[in-house]
Formats: sequence, C-alpha cells, structure tokens
Amino acid sequence: MPEMDFMTTALGGAFRSERLIYRAIEDNEADKSFFFTQLRLDPVTSALSDPTIHRPKNRKQSDEWVDTLIKNPLLSVIVCVPGDDSNEPVPIGYISIREIPMYQRRATLSIQIAPAYQNKGYGSEVVGWAMDWSFKWGGLHSLALGASLYNERAVAVYRKAGFRQEGVSKEAVYRNRRWWDTVQMAILEHESVGYEIYLLGVEHRRTPVLLVRKRPPATLCVKVASQKRRPCTSLPIIIITIVVTIAVTITVTITITIVIVIVIYVYLLITCFVFSRPSPFFSFPDTLTTLGPTMSSDNEHIEAFLTRHRYIDYIRWQWVDYSGVLRALFIPLRRCLKIASDSEVIRLSRSSMPIPISTGKEIPHLSKSHETWLLRPDWSSIRCCGSKVGHATVMCFVDQKHAETRFDKCPRMLLVRALEQLEKEWGAQATVSFEIEFVLLDGSNNVMEPLDRLNGYSRTAGLRGDTLDLVEEIVNALERSSIKVHQFHAGARDQLQISLAPKPALEAVDSLVLAQETIRAICVRQSIKATMTARPTLAGPSNGLYLHLSLNKPGCVSVDNFLAGVLDHMGSLCAFGMANYDGYVRSISDAAGAWIGFGTGNRDLPVRRISEWHWEFRMMDGTANPYLFVGAVLLAALDGLQQKTKLVWKDCKFFPDSMDETMRVEYGIDKSMPVTLKEALECLRMDSALKTWIAEDLLKWFISVKDKDVEEFGKMTDKQRRRRFLEYF
Repeated sequence: MPEMDFMTTALGGAFRSERLIYRAIEDNEADKSFFFTQLRLDPVTSALSDPTIHRPKNRKQSDEWVDTLIKNPLLSVIVCVPGDDSNEPVPIGYISIREIPMYQRRATLSIQIAPAYQNKGYGSEVVGWAMDWSFKWGGLHSLALGASLYNERAVAVYRKAGFRQEGVSKEAVYRNRRWWDTVQMAILEHESVGYEIYLLGVEHRRTPVLLVRKRPPATLCVKVASQKRRPCTSLPIIIITIVVTIAVTITVTITITIVIVIVIYVYLLITCFVFSRPSPFFSFPDTLTTLGPTMSSDNEHIEAFLTRHRYIDYIRWQWVDYSGVLRALFIPLRRCLKIASDSEVIRLSRSSMPIPISTGKEIPHLSKSHETWLLRPDWSSIRCCGSKVGHATVMCFVDQKHAETRFDKCPRMLLVRALEQLEKEWGAQATVSFEIEFVLLDGSNNVMEPLDRLNGYSRTAGLRGDTLDLVEEIVNALERSSIKVHQFHAGARDQLQISLAPKPALEAVDSLVLAQETIRAICVRQSIKATMTARPTLAGPSNGLYLHLSLNKPGCVSVDNFLAGVLDHMGSLCAFGMANYDGYVRSISDAAGAWIGFGTGNRDLPVRRISEWHWEFRMMDGTANPYLFVGAVLLAALDGLQQKTKLVWKDCKFFPDSMDETMRVEYGIDKSMPVTLKEALECLRMDSALKTWIAEDLLKWFISVKDKDVEEFGKMTDKQRRRRFLEYF
C-alpha cells in the first residue's frame, strides 16, 4: 500500500473503533446533562469510578467536573454509538487522558460507561482505542491508571488489555464498611498489541525497522550485528569505500535477482507445459491465486483486524472434514503473526479428513503413497469468536504437498472454484443464507422440559423465560462475530430455528460454520446440549438446515437451465446434503420432500421457489459439510447451464401427496427422493456428469467415508446411532 494511502486510511479512522465514535466534549447543555444524568447520578457507576467519599452529586459539581475535562490539554472525549441514519451518535461514556508531567511522556487514563451500555464489551473497546490514540497519535511512552479491587471487571479488562501492576495503595478506598486496596497499573508502548501490528506494517511497507525508537518484543525483534567503531583516518578514503561498497552491493543484488527470475521462469514453464492436466470443462489453477489474499494482503488483513480487536490472544485455524465435523488448531497470536510474515505452514495428519462418524478412525489405504497435508489460512475470513473473549477464527484450505493438482481434496476450494466458474463463465454471483434448526437436550441427552416448553411453530410458548435469555445470548455472540441474524423463533415441538442474514456465498458458509459452533458453545456453558443432528430424538421432530441461494447480476444465466441442473442431479446432491445414516427420516413432506420437484412457496418439495432468482434447497441437515453441499449444488447448476438441460418440471403449488399419478407426471414429479444414504450414494456413483465436475480423489474419499458409515451404522440399534451422532452434532 502506498505510504500516502496508508496514512490517509489511518487518519480517516483515528476517531473511530469497531462499534464506537469518539468526539470532543462540548460546553453545552446536552453534554453536561448527559454527564450528570447518565454518569454522576447513578450511585454504582459513580462509586466505581470516583474513589472519594460516596455521596450524591449535584448538578453544579457535575458541571465543574465537566469543565475540568474540557480544559484538559491532552485528551478528553465523549464515547458514542452510531445513531440511526437520521440521528446523531448517542453518548454512552467518556475517556480522559491527563499528562503527568508531559516531559516524561506518561499520562493517566480514566474511563466511564453509562449503566445501560455496560457488560456489552464497550469497556474493552474503549480501553483499546485509548491505548491506540496514546501511542499512535498522542506520542506517549506509557499509560497509567488506578483501579480499586472491588471493581473486579475493570481490573480484568485492564489486565486483558496488557496493563501490568506497578504497585498497590493498601486500604486506600473505604466502601461498605471495608477498606479496599487500589492497584496502580501501566502499559508501555512496546508492550501493546498495536506496537506489534505497527512493526508488522512497517516491515510489510519496507520502511527501515531500525527507525523504531524502542526495542520490540522478542518475537518481532530485528537483530542487528554490532559494528566496532574505527577512527576516522581520511575523508577521501571513507568516501571511496562507501562508493565501492554501494557499487558491489548493487551488482550482487542485480545478479541474484536475475538468477531467481530465470529459475522461477523455467519452473513455471515446466509446470505449465509438462505437468498441467486440465479438466474436461475448465481447468483448476494449481497455484494459490484462487485463495484471494497474497502474503502482503495477508499482513494487511491481520493488521486491520487486530487494530479493531486488540485483545485477541488465540486464533483458531478451522476446517471441516468429509464427515461435516468442525476441526481446529488453537494457535497463540504471536505465532500467527510470525506465520503470516514468514510464510510458515502448519502440517496435518491425514486422519484429520477421511474419518467416518461411525468408527471415529481414519480409513486406511485410501492413498497409494504417504501424503503431507497442510493448512492454508484464508486471512480474509478472520473474525472474532463471539462466544469466547480473546479468541478469533480463520477458515483454512486443506492443501497437499507435492500433489499433482493443488487443493483437489479440499471441500472449501471446491466451493471457491464453483463460484469462480459461475462468475467467469456466466457473469453471476451467488448470495447465500441458512436457517439452522436445533433441539436443546439436558446432561442425560433427554429433551429439556422446562415449565415453559417449546411447543410449536412460531409460538411464544417456550420463549418466555430462560430459553429466551439463552437464545438472546447466542444472537448477541453472533453479532460480535459480525454474523447478522434475520430472526429466530420456535420450530416444531422442542425445536428452535435461527435464520442468518444473506452474504456472499463463501462468507455465508464460513458464517454458518462459526454460527453452529457458537450455538453449541453458548449452550454448553449453561450445561445444555444444542444438537443439530437430523434425528435428535427417536420420536420427536427432525432437524434440517435450509440453504437459501439467490443470484445477483445473473447476466446470461437461464433460470430454467440453472434449476434443471439441480433437479436433474437431486439424488446425488442428497448424498452431500443429508450425509448421514438417519438423515433420510426427512424424505417426507414438510421436510426435504418425498418427490423430486419444485414449487413456489411449496415446502413439501426439495426446492422451494421464493422468487425468480431465489430458491430454498431443503435437502440438507446439520451433519453435512456445507462447503461440499453448496459447491455441489452450484456445480450441478453449472452442468445444467452448460448442457442447456431442459426444465421438465412445472412449478407445483399443490401438496404432492394429494396428487394422483397422472397429475404428478404432468408436473414432471415422477421420481421419488432417496430414502436411505446408501441409495443416495448409489445415485452419486452413477452420476457421470457430476463426477466430471468434482475432483476424482475428493469424490472417492467422500464416498469411502460414507460407505463405511452405511456399513457400521447398519449394525447398530437406533439408540446406539443416536448416541454416536449426539457426540458429534
């Protein structure tokens, strides 16, 4: 990024953080009234921030205090949340940074948040912005503060931000017939996360790191060999020496660069013309270009993210295996920064992908030789983990070292390539959203039976007490992860449904994966199990996971050919969408459907048409690998577009079960949905067209995993299978 662009971006965002705006305190009635009514009148908020005698404050005292903030020569600002489009930002607190004294480049920090906005993460965000301003714009060397130990949340926030305890004022504050210690805390510039981000950005822009005033942490330290000082003997000799040294350096650099360019050129020629093996329809690139971010933009993604979220300690590197199971490595932030800057890779065991649910063990001998598996993070997908403070997640591609075609066994790459093909060949972009159904179980895997029990579609029953609080906590956690929720409501009896807002397809599937994990994590903390398996109980409702897909800028896409491709490959798609032994209890009306067809507003068929370019695909549940399923749906549609498959199905607005055979044939509804996983896999094996669109090894490994499940689950009782699925989903 050019230096001017970088500076312009930094200046433009100097007075904002992720959710907040910071403005000067005005000497007017509105601001003074806010301080008095929202901050000084509340006895709890006042006691937590003011160590003096706890007594009521009057308006005059409050106004005098505001006057001292306005006159503060360093920084005093009001913290605001953005208002609606037609409203001004809403004040929620303030920040004051006071110099003590300035020649030491040290200042004290104080903050206060109004009661209505506490416990929402704003305090942590405010502290982060204050640190950023102090070290990035205020020119400070250290930032100090004091906090009484009865204010436990504030002390925890400061420690999380990196403040270290410097001392203790013993029994300094008197509250509620008890003397409390006050801890003195401070943070130096080079101890802040923002300093590491700055160094990463400096290195990325190739600005000399030696210009940094203070020595950075050990993980990012640039080691410079010390040089012995020699006496100056003659100015001409020194000049000649410098000129010769520069000339030699330039010559060597140019020579090395030419050699490297020649080697890379020869390698690319050999790779392209000798080893490339394009597919029948379109070639999958063997390079990392389809991953989107280059190494330089990786650094930019991380730098931008950590600037907004300063308290990340761990980043979860996540991927989904062939059984639809989310897997992750928890990697400390410092190592992630090193990986991003040094191009380090993470190696995996092959057993992290082809593991059937039924056995929990890798299927042996799927490959003829040993393979090294690698995780390639897509840093553009990094986001906060809303269910766990200090954690972030990044979705990864699964790569193979020395593979003939890169990423051929990666489900996420299958989706990326399908999206690229859709846009490249047909000028269309896919927008996707999901409806997630789940059931709450107790510690014994029995359905929760509170006094207010969930009892039917969209009824308020079951959402009047603790269950509503639980769902609200889930939605708030999703919002912190930048996942918007359209709505939530009761589904069938004992069932909940959360609908996610639409996003571009890849981002939407990434959001789904994180949303499912967030639901599970929030519930586990309440000693509740949220299960998304297709058959959560032996006699209760089934769970679905409904895919909404629409096309933006459809270009030259024929809606009939697009839909016909999906319906023509419906049996094969069920193997990806309902990818478990018990999932076919949903091959009935009002679920996945019993007959292959589509209808406007018709939930008794696998495809519900919502508008001309918007469909709901109902043949999916929570055990599917969503990258595989969405990718397969798009590839089936692409096949329909390329082959110009005729849409023989008519828009059916009737209940298929109420239609006689003659009427069903008239509407093209003459084939039933698969009723077992074995039947769906057989459809996939026989689908010669779809097999040309999906990499051979990926298809072979996926079918092998599911064949093993069919074999092993067929030996189990219903209770044994249910217990196994509940362990995973």
